[in-house]
Amino acid sequence: MSTYKRTKKTSSTICYVAGSSGGHIIPCLTMAREAQEKHPEKHCLFFTTEQPMDIELVSGAPCVDQHITLPLKKASASSLKKYMSLGWRAVWSFLKAGYYLMRYRPESIICTGGFIALPVVAWGRILAIPIEWHELNVQPGKATQWVAQWQLTIHTPFEQTQHYLPHTKCVTSSYPIRFFNVPQLSKKEALVRLKLDPSRKTICILGGSQGSIAINNQIRLWLTTHPWVQMQVQIIHQTGRNDPTNWHAFYKQHGIPAVVCSFSHTLELFYAAADVVISRAGAGSLFETLFFHIPAIVIPLETKENQHQVANALAMQETYDDIFTVIRHAEIEADPERLHYALIERLSLHMEQTLAPKENIQIEN
Repeated sequence: MSTYKRTKKTSSTICYVAGSSGGHIIPCLTMAREAQEKHPEKHCLFFTTEQPMDIELVSGAPCVDQHITLPLKKASASSLKKYMSLGWRAVWSFLKAGYYLMRYRPESIICTGGFIALPVVAWGRILAIPIEWHELNVQPGKATQWVAQWQLTIHTPFEQTQHYLPHTKCVTSSYPIRFFNVPQLSKKEALVRLKLDPSRKTICILGGSQGSIAINNQIRLWLTTHPWVQMQVQIIHQTGRNDPTNWHAFYKQHGIPAVVCSFSHTLELFYAAADVVISRAGAGSLFETLFFHIPAIVIPLETKENQHQVANALAMQETYDDIFTVIRHAEIEADPERLHYALIERLSLHMEQTLAPKENIQIEN
């Protein structure tokens, strides 16, 4: 798939590559937008995977002149059939990336990590195109570890990343925040636009670009076991697309003013209205919360294969302990009231009733 946004005379092309998650694509689009504002004559070539989220995010970006999708993704199982499919997709992605890079000969390649970047940067090496690699998490992914063997500079917003890579190749750079050129709203203005009550405390729940059922369950548990809280708070909730709960009905049933969406491109409005943020620990969420200087309760996603969000969260808490409170899933399992008391502390809510019996809700990652 290749899509064109607009036609213009160009003196050169800049290539961007990101994919598989909003955490990769959004900062890469931010850098593309900033480059276009400085050099509107340059052509923007943007590579992603074929996943629907990638296409949705990039198709709405006016800074992208041409969007190229590659059929490359990790094998979800170790069967021979899966590996054969992965091999074919890798070969086709390599050939397709080579066609466009040889056609446009970009002056540079900018990527934010991920498996999708490998065929593009491999061609960059072959064609002697300068590569700017951004590792946005504390713990580098496998693709970053692989390209770290090359003679290139790796940009990272975390100083701790130097513990995982040759420190001579790492440069600490600012995270590409997408809101730098967005007019800032006051809290009062944001609440008016969202039609929320200025007398209540506002909790903004962000489960990442794909949402978090585990965090959603924790919020439901908190509100139903502590009904006195329902009179004091209002919710901004990005639920994700995979949660079947009717959150509009839930908040209406409990008399809680709420703004609910599965995904939003206007998070700056949510941040401006919030008294506290509850989020996962993707680098984007953490640095955006820091940018708006909002107290945050961070519940990092943890899997056996990947602990990078834990490293992100702990690094931010170590540096900005006045803003970030990290709660691990194991802490919640050991003490179901852990999130409750963290919210009470952050929001300074008045405890009007004793704690209600706990509801048994299974926590999922």
